[in-house]
Amino acid sequence: MRLVKFISLFLVCFMIFNGLILGQETKEETQKAREAYEKAKKYIYGKDWQTAVKELRKIAEEFRKSEYMDDSLYWLSYSMNKLSKQLANLEEQVELQKEALERTKLLIEKYSDSSWVDDAKVLQIEIAEDLVKRGLKAYKKYIYKPLKIKEVEPLEITVEEIEPVEEIDIEIESGDIDVEVDPETEIKLVALNALLSVDDEKAFPVLVKVVKENKNPKLREKALFVLSQSEHAEVVPVLVEVATKDQAIEVREKAVFWLGQREEEESLDALIKIYKQTTDPEMKEKLIFAFSQNEENEKARNILIDIAKNDKDPNAREKAVFWLGQNLDEKALSIFLDIYKKTKDPMLKEKIIFSLSQERELEKARDILIDIAKNDKDFKAREKAIFWLGQDLTDELLDVFVDIYSKTGEMNVKEKIIFSIAQSESDKAIRKLIEIAKKEKNHELKKRIIFWLGQSENEEAIKFLKEIIDK
Repeated sequence: MRLVKFISLFLVCFMIFNGLILGQETKEETQKAREAYEKAKKYIYGKDWQTAVKELRKIAEEFRKSEYMDDSLYWLSYSMNKLSKQLANLEEQVELQKEALERTKLLIEKYSDSSWVDDAKVLQIEIAEDLVKRGLKAYKKYIYKPLKIKEVEPLEITVEEIEPVEEIDIEIESGDIDVEVDPETEIKLVALNALLSVDDEKAFPVLVKVVKENKNPKLREKALFVLSQSEHAEVVPVLVEVATKDQAIEVREKAVFWLGQREEEESLDALIKIYKQTTDPEMKEKLIFAFSQNEENEKARNILIDIAKNDKDPNAREKAVFWLGQNLDEKALSIFLDIYKKTKDPMLKEKIIFSLSQERELEKARDILIDIAKNDKDFKAREKAIFWLGQDLTDELLDVFVDIYSKTGEMNVKEKIIFSIAQSESDKAIRKLIEIAKKEKNHELKKRIIFWLGQSENEEAIKFLKEIIDK
């Protein structure tokens, strides 16, 4: 009877312990998805489209339930489209664009509530337009979709100036209409879609009128996208006016985005002026992203550095640190170290640690991380540094980790070290875990080490586990 009770108790304890470990593994999976996404984004911002596609495909295959799936699908489509333009083989270009289009379709249909849906639709039109120009008429359906119209303000567009569009059908479902839409308005809405193919000088004043005066923000956004592609001399002033005066925040943000895609000094000066005047946190975030798109411009880089060091908005400082970290050099490292020493904001510290971790090939970046892991009084910061250093655990770092373990009294720090060493699975790492287990007096920590040793097929680990059992 005692044996039965003992076995039952053992099973309960095992299930509780196993549940704890499983919970941690789920958390680790989330972390892995985040790391993979951040890694892929680095290649995107570096315009390494081939590697970006490779990394984003892995996310789509390995982390299908991740919260980063919709983001990844958008950027995968975007990167595929960019990569297709670099390919010499026409057939390969077309196939990659077709696949990109399918990914946008999946995003729009499966993640309909995602903030990336509108961007995916714009990208879908861009890709479909290229395919149609190549003679694949079937892809017109992505450009000229059935319209569901609510409270549409009639557009002042001269139809005679618009080039004819072939075989376009507009289906309007009566259940989706709150006001009467006459046939002329339908034609004008189709004309808006066709403006991309109109002569620039003729289209520009029409687009400006739509962008400035139309009451439907979605239509203003659409016209803004078309206008932003123009090379007209007045594009930047119009974008600046919309970015500062439009009544809809989403339209203002789109104007900022398109300003950030342009290379004129005038655009950057306008963005800096807008940043100094705005207090809206979302707008500031969009502006910081726009600055990051001009990373080779010293003025843009300096404004990011100034935000990272001096902005009173902690979220703005975090974003600036993140984008600066995408192109980390010796100058940025010195700035990061200075900010890190002065700040008490844990989130800002975390962003700096993450940025440092992405440049471990820079010896100074690695040394700063090691110093944080060994000496920082903030144990949360030490945990983060240990985690990121553990992603590429060399023999040298292994000795550093063991030294930290022997000197720290923080349970969480020790747990992170155990996990990092266990993930290495090198013979030296296994031996170090065994040494730690032999000396460790804390029952919970010893139990964790034994668990990770049990995941290894290393002969020394198996021998050590048998010794424990035989005692």
